[in-house]
This record gives sequence, structure tokens and C-alpha cells, in this order.
Amino acid sequence: VRPAMLGPLLIVGRTMQNSHVRTSAAVAMARWTVEDMKAKSLPLPATVDALLSEDTPRAETKKLWAALRKCFASEADAIDAVKRNTGTILPYLNAPSNIYGCYSYLVEVFGVEGARSVVSKNPGVLSCNPKTLRTSTADEISNAANLVDFIEKIPIPLAVRNSLDKIVFLIGASFVAKRILLDCPNQSCGF
Repeated sequence: VRPAMLGPLLIVGRTMQNSHVRTSAAVAMARWTVEDMKAKSLPLPATVDALLSEDTPRAETKKLWAALRKCFASEADAIDAVKRNTGTILPYLNAPSNIYGCYSYLVEVFGVEGARSVVSKNPGVLSCNPKTLRTSTADEISNAANLVDFIEKIPIPLAVRNSLDKIVFLIGASFVAKRILLDCPNQSCGF
């Protein structure tokens, strides 16, 4: 993975092994500013807390929850958004300034009700870099939200949905294997 592909992630630890030195495993955190660390917190509803792993830092997650909660008319709507995309409140994937900045831009473009519609359909938009989101048009944002909403409403069993990355990899690998083993045995295939 190229460093530019890591986006808002910052490596804050690393593993280093030799005959006598070992440090902790890599921990990736979203870039949190001083303002992010000072952001308001709200207690996590039990439903939201139950979605988190035991090692998710709750203090930072409460700050993200407070930011996310401001984007929705009700706590129930915010909980539904977290159920759709838990990554919006994971401190190693997001920061309060992303949520506030993205939502502010969405309100500028769509108004409050339109912005709430977009984030209800695609809560992940609140994990974007606000500066990058500002380069998107209203149609692009709306189309992406509608696509995410459409795909997530397809009745795919949870076990399949959670394994889609592996399924796509296996399908892709099968095409490559076919090409190498059947279409071009013992020769170059022009790759």
C-alpha cells in the first residue's frame, strides 16, 4: 500500500523485531487535531456501545458519537446510521472534525433536511475529508448516497455480506488462474 492510499490514517506504532527488540503492533489512528481532542462528548447509547469491540477507546468514540448525533433529527436516526456504518464512530477511522466539516458542507449544498437524507442513506460520507468532499458536486454526493442505500437494501445474508471482499478476490483470482493455466499454458499471455 502506498502511503498516499492511507488517506487520513496515521501510523502511531510499529512492530520491530530483531534478536533483542520488540515494540508494540501497529495501531492506525485517524488524524485528530487539538480541536478534535477537545470536542464535546456524549454518552454512548447501549445499542451503539454493543456494536463496538472491547478494545475500541470509548473516550474518543464518545466525541465522535456527539458529532454524529448532531447530524440527525433524533437519537434513533443516529443509531440507525451507526448500525449501517460503524466506522463513522471508530476513532482509528474518523475524527470529529471530519463529521462536522462534511455535515456543514452537506447543509450548504442540500439544506438541513437534504443533508440528513444524504447521511441517512450513506453515513460513510461523514468519514470523508471535508476538503475533498467540497470538490464533489451535489449530484455526485446524492448519486453516491442513493447507490449505497440501494446496495445496502439488497437482501444479502450477513455471512455473505461480511465475506464479500473474499468472494470478489476469489472470483478475480479464478479469472487470472484461468488465463494463466488454460488460455496461455507454457507461454506469455501478454501481461
